[in-house]
Formats: sequence, structure tokens, C-alpha cells
Amino acid sequence: MGYSHLLNSLNRLKVPANRVLKCFSSNKRAVSSVLTNTNEAKVKVGINDISVGSEYEGFEVKSIQEVQDLALTAVRLTHQKTGADYLHIAREDSNNVFCVGFRTTPKDSTGVSHILEHTALCGSKQYPARDPFFKMLNRSLSTFMNAMTGPDYTIYPFSSQNSKDFKNLLSVYLDAVFYPKLRELDFLQEGWRLENENPLSQDTPLQFKGVVFNEMKGAFSDPSYGLNQHLVRNLLPSHTYGNCSGGDPLKILDLTWQQLKDFHAKHYHPSNSRFYTYGDMPLRDHLQFINQNYLKSFEQISPSEEVPNEKRWVQPRRISVDAREDPFAPNPEKQASAVVSYVLADINDLYETFVLQILSELLTGGPNSPFYRNLLEPNIGTGYSPVTGFDSHTKDTTFTIGLQGVHTNDVEKVLAIIRSTFEEVVRTGFPAERIDAVLHSIELAVKHQTSNFGLSMAMNLTPLWNHGSDPVEALYINSKVEKFRQNLRDNPDYLKNKVRQYFVDNTHKLVAVMQPDKDFETKLEQQEKTILEAKCGALTDEDKASIFAKNQELLAMQSKVNDTECLPTLHLSDISSQAEQVKLDHVKILGVPLQVAVQPTNGITYFHGVLNTADLPDKLKIHLPLFAMAATKMGAGDMDYRQLDQQIEHKTGGLCFGMHLTEGPGSVRSFEQGIQFSSHCLDRNLPDMFQLWQSVFNRLRLVDENRLETLIRNLVGDLGNSLTHSGHHYAMTHAASSLTPTAHLKELDEGVTYIRRVKAIAETNQFEPLLECMRDIASHLLVKNNMRCALNVTSDSREEAVKQLEGFVSSVKGSPVDQDVWTVDNEFQPSVQRSHYVLPVPVNFTSKVLPGASYLSPDFAPLRVLAGIMSSKFLHPEIREKGGAYGGGASASATGLFSFYSYRDPKSLETIDTFDRAVEWAIKADYNDEAIKEAKLRVFQKIDAPTPPSGKGMRLFLSHISDEQFAAHRQQLVNVTKDDLVRVCQEYLRQPAVQGVTIIGPPNDTTARDSSWNVSFVMEFLNGQYERDDVYFRETVQLLSDFNWIYKCRNTDILADGILHFIPADWIPILQLNCFENIQMAIKGEINPSWPLDLTKFVISCWRLSLRINLAQKEETLSKWKKVNPKKIHEVVNFSQLIGKKCAEKEIKHVVDIGAGLGYLDKELSDRCDLHVLGLERDAYRVLAASQRATADTPENVPTRCRAIFKELAVKSEDTLEDQIESVVANWFGELKIEHEPSPPLCMIGLHSCGDLSPIMMKLFMNIRHFHSLLLVSCCYHRMDWKKEPVVDNLFPLSNSLKSKHCEPEGIQNLFRLAAQETPNHWMQQNTLNCKRQAQHTFYRSLVQLYANREGIQLLKQQRKPVKMQNTSAGFEEYVDQAIHGFGLPGQVADHRQKLLNIYHSNAHLLAALETLIVLQVLLQPVAEALILVDRVVYLRENGIDASLQQIFDDRISPRCFVTLAEKSK
Repeated sequence: MGYSHLLNSLNRLKVPANRVLKCFSSNKRAVSSVLTNTNEAKVKVGINDISVGSEYEGFEVKSIQEVQDLALTAVRLTHQKTGADYLHIAREDSNNVFCVGFRTTPKDSTGVSHILEHTALCGSKQYPARDPFFKMLNRSLSTFMNAMTGPDYTIYPFSSQNSKDFKNLLSVYLDAVFYPKLRELDFLQEGWRLENENPLSQDTPLQFKGVVFNEMKGAFSDPSYGLNQHLVRNLLPSHTYGNCSGGDPLKILDLTWQQLKDFHAKHYHPSNSRFYTYGDMPLRDHLQFINQNYLKSFEQISPSEEVPNEKRWVQPRRISVDAREDPFAPNPEKQASAVVSYVLADINDLYETFVLQILSELLTGGPNSPFYRNLLEPNIGTGYSPVTGFDSHTKDTTFTIGLQGVHTNDVEKVLAIIRSTFEEVVRTGFPAERIDAVLHSIELAVKHQTSNFGLSMAMNLTPLWNHGSDPVEALYINSKVEKFRQNLRDNPDYLKNKVRQYFVDNTHKLVAVMQPDKDFETKLEQQEKTILEAKCGALTDEDKASIFAKNQELLAMQSKVNDTECLPTLHLSDISSQAEQVKLDHVKILGVPLQVAVQPTNGITYFHGVLNTADLPDKLKIHLPLFAMAATKMGAGDMDYRQLDQQIEHKTGGLCFGMHLTEGPGSVRSFEQGIQFSSHCLDRNLPDMFQLWQSVFNRLRLVDENRLETLIRNLVGDLGNSLTHSGHHYAMTHAASSLTPTAHLKELDEGVTYIRRVKAIAETNQFEPLLECMRDIASHLLVKNNMRCALNVTSDSREEAVKQLEGFVSSVKGSPVDQDVWTVDNEFQPSVQRSHYVLPVPVNFTSKVLPGASYLSPDFAPLRVLAGIMSSKFLHPEIREKGGAYGGGASASATGLFSFYSYRDPKSLETIDTFDRAVEWAIKADYNDEAIKEAKLRVFQKIDAPTPPSGKGMRLFLSHISDEQFAAHRQQLVNVTKDDLVRVCQEYLRQPAVQGVTIIGPPNDTTARDSSWNVSFVMEFLNGQYERDDVYFRETVQLLSDFNWIYKCRNTDILADGILHFIPADWIPILQLNCFENIQMAIKGEINPSWPLDLTKFVISCWRLSLRINLAQKEETLSKWKKVNPKKIHEVVNFSQLIGKKCAEKEIKHVVDIGAGLGYLDKELSDRCDLHVLGLERDAYRVLAASQRATADTPENVPTRCRAIFKELAVKSEDTLEDQIESVVANWFGELKIEHEPSPPLCMIGLHSCGDLSPIMMKLFMNIRHFHSLLLVSCCYHRMDWKKEPVVDNLFPLSNSLKSKHCEPEGIQNLFRLAAQETPNHWMQQNTLNCKRQAQHTFYRSLVQLYANREGIQLLKQQRKPVKMQNTSAGFEEYVDQAIHGFGLPGQVADHRQKLLNIYHSNAHLLAALETLIVLQVLLQPVAEALILVDRVVYLRENGIDASLQQIFDDRISPRCFVTLAEKSK
């Protein structure tokens, strides 16, 4: 990571910040440096008695180097006996840091380095307690504790402001890495194990468990993580990077306990270590402790092998990667990613990688970069791939550029853009002002101070230090900036040449194309199942007994009260008794409240503001998050968005808007809702920063629809990626949303609901309505009426900052008003909520949230302590150690909520039960005063965490909590007793009146069956993104109700019923049959901005509510069958392949085909898929014909018993059908000589199950226990029988969800007929002339019906087709002659003829409208079919069946192209 994370650490703010230079790296050969060895360093805190060349506690001082850029002094030392490398950073910073790291180079993907990182912290020689790492979290005031595994290193860092705490943690960490116990039970818990599903019963099946195993299953469910792994392993394949250091879940199962111990012995040695300390504590104390207690006991050995540079390729390479489908993709057909990765310079070339990081920012950062212009702004995808950018984790640094959310057809286009953009840069270079802006970001980053500076530096120097670079030289940033400027002066083509060298002429590049696979998770599950079966199959009874016994031993260890007496600890007396008091001045600037904090901000001014939105209309508040996202990215004043971005980057650290929502400290019903705006800049740029804010507030340019589309689509990509990273946060946010007004608003503004809303906007492709709302928000909000501001400045810059702020305030419209900032919502009613968001991931994120206490309540302090005790003493052992989740716990927040959660959890409902058990455990108070003390320490870790100068006073400004209130809360925490804990647990947690529960994760039979759960599964088979069936049904029923005139009568009655008058006049010129391009766009869900708004909404609604159709045809093997049409061949070949695949996955060998017809499908299944097939058919002739076909031409390689057998099914009534089928199946099993119990599982299939047969088959499937799987292709919806009364007898709707929407639209039988019509794609295959002929025939026929109605004539067909279609081309007169005879009109032919011609002439102008009606029916047809099929899927799911829809045929060949897939749970 090198500079990349170093400058990230310099840039990290506690407030929203815009783009700063993200990464900087460090690399290859040493360049001339301004480093000097000196004993006269200005910063000498903790190193006063240290000199170069001297020896202290077994360490020799190699150099002492002042780094003025960062106000620190670096001391390099070497341990003489072991050769251990040591870097100490002396700095005036009380947040002291320690880190020890090792080069770890795994030779496989078993995750050995990752699992070792976990198990090393599970107990050591001096601290044999179980899991001392997690126990120390509660016995410390650390500001950070963790351990991390990189691609070729492992580090163990911590930080603390307390010297005693620092020494305690130092001892625990060093003992953990050099003398770990590495017990087998710890390996089984943290790595992987076989364990019975019921750990207390050996008779239950074995399964895989383990913390790291489940962690990595969760990690690989994230497509971006999987893509990154494939890139690294294929781009740098020859050494350790060719493996996954974190562990491939399926490879983890190959790791043994002995291999883990061997890896530790080889890599965790002082000779292979790098020690780092930072802060103001005395260095000699560190050296003495480390040497005396650990290093002096070791002898020097050869360190871990060095990682070689990858041999450069002479030709580029390409790979394909599969990933799970994104359930939140705005366009389901656009889920591919296309990226290109390049190997660049060696990480040890510090200056070269510094240049490459600048180059990366110039290429990709912000709207002025060439890749932003060429890749993002055309809106081909949903934003940069998450792997985009410069990466210096590895010995050879890399750069990746690519796009996510791309249609498969656009992949090559994306790759071509990448090539051409690099070539463009070689020709044109970068504008000088763009380079200056990036260099300004570096200058600002160097000056910016953070509270975790030393910690970030440790983690970010590790990769380059790990490969032998001098970490101190990496800190000299300004000298590298100057060298860079000089290179630009000496050679104007300097950067052009770099682009040519590293990208245009670089043959060591890898193209990766990632595409979604709907079966991705299923395949992984099958692979895991295969491994499990293989491992279990190799076990003897003795092995199984041994495994059970070992797991009982593990369970006993996990259940045993942990003895922590051996662990060091702090006491409450070690906590400062006084809270820090921040001196703040409060004044008014032109009536606007201003808070000023004079702080040592190192020449930077930090500005914050809040705009209260209480008076904003509710219809606009819903769009506030998107307004905040886009406001400073659209252009302002005379600047378009590119120019504005350039000025922001050149003069500030970013101008940002963000959501502001805070609860009243004394009441959860009061809150402040608003927009926060913030920025920071070098003091010299104060006038420019406030001038930019003036432009934003007074002349915001919210007009560019294409720009907003780009921002929205990029946001969609980011939000989709965040769900798998932070699923527990989304679960907690949603679970809380029914409990308090602020929690409800938070869910709307940043929860799953927000993600769904943003994606719905992206689906519509309509951004002007959103722009209009944003303009309204700006006019209401960007005034000083409800504004307040804050400045954090140095004393020298205070006067100028206030002056510039006053100029800004004076320019803003409005008049400040004195009003209470709080909104009180007394109407909100808390309620019980249980929600399950079903996602295609292998692990769960769960949460249960209960009402808690407000900040000023005396109960808030004991609730916080209680959460800590529950987390460490009950939830961690139960959820992580026993349950195998990556994490879990409880928290009490000042928002008035008490939350439980789990993260990457293999369980869901069991974990919710664990939350409930935690309450009962807490009430029993089976914990001592030591546990209470530990919980208090854990709380003080958080509330006394260091705050940088930029954040001083923000607690009061943003949360309205004064220093006095904070001090009182601290004292309340100290005073909490066991009685307080039991009391608040009983009062708040035991029997709450309301609660919220949310699961985000894979399907769950229990939630599907339980009506108290609101199950939101993403219906991936629809074009639109719907997670809740009730929402889909509501929208569909509403659309069909609003436009029932399109289908409510037969086409013959269109004129008689006056249907054409319902069509909006301005739709007709757009959707006439000669407007082919418009019709094609409408079918695809695309719209033209010039279309009427109501037509646009109709088109988009039809597309969103339709099933997703893929037009890609599969290659098929031509059948040997004679006289079989291509449609039937297409259906049989594709359906048999799917059936064979599904049966193989579920190990099903027996299939029952209801409605087998002539047996083509069943013979294919027996011949090619090695399946026993029972075909049932009502028609005796078909049974005979199918039987004859089945016995003829059977391939020799087909087993004798694997045949298709056909039997007649004499259906008398639906009531007897179930018994008949069970009887026939039993007889079939007898013929097959299957006598054992239980009988083998069956798969029920149906190809083109007509009318009511499909829902009847679903009921049979549910009721007959033998059937485990169902694959059903429905057809002939118009033959469905529907009676208004009694409703219970109807087979539509089936689902309770749709029934609750009162789905009885007018003309429902004609809705069935519409659903049975050809699909839009099938209809579009006709040429325009044929379409017009069809429309003309319909028009003529409706004229005849209109005439018949007027004359009271009943039309009776005299022949099958009263009028032949081709005769319509001759005009209405010939049609009339045919019709009079074809319908046998009584009376004089001449009279009929004349009257019909008169009607024709008076209605001829309506032909264009009829053409439009036909197009509208084509658009609505897939909505009608989808409603019927989705109703069936939801019905199955309501009954605990896992069901879905999948396209199986090309709808241009076979219009009824969807198969209903259903599986019963085990």
C-alpha cells in the first residue's frame, strides 16, 4: 500500500470530505533523498537520550531522521541478536501505536496465514486463557486493536493513550505471536471442522463450520472481492500471489492443524519481523520490554523467502470470471464487468510509485479525468469497477481500470474505450491546472491531522517495508513533489511517456470479464456438498465417533467460564476523572449562529454548516439524500460541473453536502433533520473556498440531465457493493425503522429502502423530474433562514476566516429566524416488524432492535454497560465461537435504541433466539463486578477516543450535547451497578411492547411459511427490481385497473364498446404501426424524452412489471426425429437439459411427466439423461404412440431399466387425481422393483401444461410427499376457468398476497386471453405490412360487429374462417362481400353492403387508433402473463416451497418460454 494508504491516513476526516488523493505508493530502487542522520532532531519526545550508533537493550540505532513535512522524527534500529528490524516514530501525539509484522508467503489457498492470524490470538504461553485478544478488548482503553492478513504479510497493531494499557497490550500481543498455544480446538473453532448439525447428537448429518471458513464464504459472495482475487492470482501467478492468502473457502477444507503449526514455526520468528512504535512514550521502555521478555530468547535465522518480481509477459492474457447476480441491479441485463489490469513498477522504487499514484489520480479521479469522460459519462455501465485504481499491496505494483454494470454486448466496447483513452492521453497529455490540483491535494493531505495518524502509517508502510524498502524515505513527500515538478519542467512529455511505458506499450496486462451466473451460489453449494460427501464417505465409524467426541470437547471449552485472571487489566481509576473541556465561542454573523473553536489545525481552516429542513415540504424531503449527493457535482455560477470540480480540487479539500439527522438528547420523539455542508482549505485559500460556497448557494446549476444520470448510476453501483460489506448495519437500520421517528427517517435516507428507491429511479431512465425536485429543494433550502455554522481555526487565521464567512453569509438569500431546531413527532406509532430480505448470498446479517433510552436518561448509561457485558460474556461465545459467525454483539445508542446484530452468520433464526436468550442470561446476573468493570472500560474506549483538531466541538454543534452533559454521562457510567443492569434489562429488554427484527441473507423456509414475517425476496426474473411481492402485485393490479380498457373486451367489440376513445390522442402518432423504432423502444422499456409523460410512465411500468427475456439463443443438437417441427425440437432439447441438470443436482433419478403427450420429452430424458420417466397422459392414443416410440431405437448404452414408461391417467375429478397419481406411482415403483423405504424422490414435470392443469399440478406437488422437485411450463392461460363466485374454487389468484389486492379486474377472462397471446418479441418478427394487415382485419371485423349490434343481428360463422386474412388487402368492399356470406347475414345483401360501407366511411379515421391499441396490447401482454406466473411462485413460497421462474426457451420460437422451478426443503 505504501504511499497509497499513507496519504489516505493523512486525509481521513471525521466530517464528510470530497475526493483527495486516495493513494500513494512506494517502490523500487533508491533515489537520491534529502534524508539526513542527525542527533539534533527537533521532535525529540521520548528519544532525548537516543543517539546514532549506540546500543540500547540489544538494539543498535542505525539512524535518526527528522521529517519536517510530518512533524516527526524517525528512528531506525536493528536487534543485534536476531536481526529484527525496528522503526520508531517520535511525535507529539498521545495516541501511541505498536505493530509487529511478519512476511508470510503461503504456497496454497488454504488460508493458512489468515487462520494463523486468528488462532495466534486464542491463547499463549503467558496468557493461556481462551481467546485473550477478545478478552483484552474489555480490559483495556485501547483506541484500536486488531490483526490483519495481507497478500504476503501479517500484522498485529494496537493503539492506546494510556501508558499502563500500552504495556499490557504489548505483553499480550508479543506473547501471542511468539508463544501461541495453537491448540487443536482453537484451530477447529477458528479454521474449519466437521460438526454434526445438532452438536449434541451424533446421529445428525455432518456439516462444515469455522469462523474463517464462514468469513471467507461471505467475502467471496461479494463480486468485487472475487474479481480482485482472480485478478491478483492471474496477473501475478508465479509465486505467493497466485494463491488466496485469506483462504478460498473450499481450499480451506484441505488445511491441517499440523500445517498451521509448521507455518507459524517458519514465519513467526524475530528474524522475519518488523517492529513499529509511534507516539510520545519513551522508546527505551519499549526496547527494554521487547528484548528482555522476548527477543533475547531467540537466535537469528534466515528470514522468510523474498517474493520475486513477476517475469514480464510478452503477450496480454484474458480470463472470464463468474459471479452471483446482483439482486439490486437497476437493469438485470447489465451486470457484467470488464476490466484491464497492468503490472507496473517494483514497490521498492519509491519515487516511481509516487508518480504512478499521481498518474492514477489524473487518469481516473473526478469528471476532468479522461477515463471519467470516456468510460463513465456515456453511461454504458454503473460506474468504475471497485477494483479500479493503483494498488501497491504486492511486490510488483499494479493498476486496474474497468467498468461495472455493463451489458454483455458492450464488453468489447468498454475494452476498446480503455485502449483508446490511453492512446488519447499519450497524444494530448494532462492540462497543467489538473496536475496542479492533484499536487494541491497532496499538500493539503500532508498538513491535515487525524487522530489515527500513527496507526494508519503503520499499516500503510508495511507492504513496502515488507519487501526491504526504507520506510522513512517513504515519508519524505514534499521532496518527491519537488522532484516531480522538476521532471515536468525538464520534459513536458514526462507523463505522456509514463502512460506510453506503463499502459500503451505494456504487454503484461490482463483482461478480465466478469459475468453473472444465476447458478453461482448453487454451484458453490454443490462443490461444497461434493467435498463434504467425499470427506464423510472416507470416515469410519471410529472416525465419526472421534469427531463427535472432539466437538463435545470444543463445546465444553466454549461453554466453560473463561479464566481471565492471567490477563492484565486496567481499573476504573486508570480512567481520567475529568472530561476534556473544549473552549468554544458562540457569536452571530448577520444573524446566523456561529461556533468558533480555536485549535492547532496546522494552517487549515475547517468549516461546517447545518441547514435545518423542518420547513421543507414532505414531498421534497424524500429526495434530500440525492440532492446532498449531487449538489456540488452539477456546476455552479459560471462553472459547469467540470470547471467546478477543478476549482474545488485546486482550492479546497472538497465541498460536500451530507444528511444531518440527530435525536434530541432528552427525547427520542424530538429530532433535528437537515443538510450538513462542510469543507476545509489551506488558510491562504479562504477567500476562494467561500467564493465557491457562494456560487453553490446562489447559482446552483441543476439542469444537466445526463450528468445526473451518471451520478445516479455510479451511486447505484456503490450502494450495491456496500450491501455485502456492511450488511449488519443495513439490518440494524431496517430493524429499528419501526421504533422511533429518527430511525424511520434513517431507513428512508440510508437503509435498504433508500437503495431500492435509488435503483428504481435508475430503472426509469427519467431524471428530469428528479432535477425539478432538486431545483425546488435548492430554492427552499439554500438560504440563511435556518442556517448555523462552525469554524475550527488557528488563532492566527480566526479573524480572516470569520471575515470570509461573513462575506459568504451576506451573499446568501433569506433572513435568519430564531426558532427551536427540534421537530417533535407525536404522531409516530412504534410497531412490531419482522422482515427478511432474501439475497443470493451464503451467509446472514441479522439484527433485533428494541426501544432503549435517550442520551440524558439515567438509564442510558446502564444500557450501554449492559450491551458490553452481553456482547463479551454471552453473545461472542454463542454467535462466533459456537455458531461460527464472523461477529456479533449488542449496542445501546443515544438514538434511544438497543440493538443486537450478527455479521456473516451461517445461522439466522437460531441467532435471533440467541438474542432472546441473552436477555434471560443478563437478568440472572451470572456475572461479577469484574465483568461490569470490563464493560465500562469498553464504553470508555469509545467515548474517550482521541479527537483531532478538526473535530473539536462537533459533539455540541452536530448533536447538541454539551461538555457538561457529556461529563455527567461519564460519571453515570462509572456509577452503574449490577442492580442497575438487572433493572434496565427487565424494564427495556425482557418483554418489550414493540421490536424490530431483520434478516438479510439466503432463503429460509421458516420465514417463508410464517405470515408474521415480511419476506422480501428479489424477484430476479422481473425486469423491475422488486423485493416484496405485495409491492409488485399492488403496482401490477393498479396498472391493469388503470388501463383495463386495453384488454377488457374482445377485439371484435372494440368499436361497439367505444374502446378507441380511451386512447390519449397524443399517443396515437407515436405508436402507430409505421412508427417501428418507437414500438421497438417501448418494448425494451426505453423512451423518447419528447413522448408525453403519461405514455412514458405506461411504457416504463409495462417493462418493469414484465418477466425478463433474454434473446440469446442456445446452440442445439438437431434431433433425429422425423416430422417434428423445429419449435418442438427447441422445447424438448432445452427443457430436457434443464431437467437433467436439476435432477443431477438433487440426486433425483425418477421423473413423472403429467401430460406427456407423444413422449418426445420423456424419451429424451431417459436416453440422454439416464432417468427413469413415468409419462401420464389422458389420451389413450397418445399413450400408445409414446410407448411405441419409447421402445424403438433405444441406444445400446442406455441401461435396460432406464426407460420412459407411459400410462393412461383417467381423470374424473381433481379430488381423485391425487389418489390416482399416488397409486400409479406406487405401481411404477413396483415394476421397477423399488421396495425400500423411504421411496426415492420424484421430480414432477410438465411441458405446456394447459389452462388450469398448471395450478392443479402445483397442488399435487405440495400434497404428494414423494415429489421433491417441480419443473413446469404453463400455457393456454385463456383456458383457465374463472368464476366470480365462489372465489375459493378459482385457481387464480392462488397466493394470499395477490388475493389481498382484490385482483378481480373487469374483463379478467380477457386478461387471461391477453396473457396467452404472442410475446412482443414474437410479434415483432412480423414485417410492418403483415402487422398492418392484421390490424386492418381486426378493424374490419369490429366494424362488422358494430353493424351487427346496431341491427340486432347475431353473427354465426358459416365456415371456420368467415373471411380469409389475405383478402383484406383488397379493401373493405371485398371484405364486406366475404363477411356477408361468411357470417350468413339474413336479408338483402345490397342493404347490408351499403350500411356496412357507410359505417366504414364514418369510422375509417379510427384505424390509426386501432393500430395503437394493438401495440398497447402487445406492451401489456407480458404484464398479464407475469402476473399469472408470479402469483403461482408466491403461492408456492407462501407454502414453504423454494420457487422461482427461469426463461428456458427463445420466446421468438416458443412464446410460453418460462419454467416454474420449485424445490421442497429437506
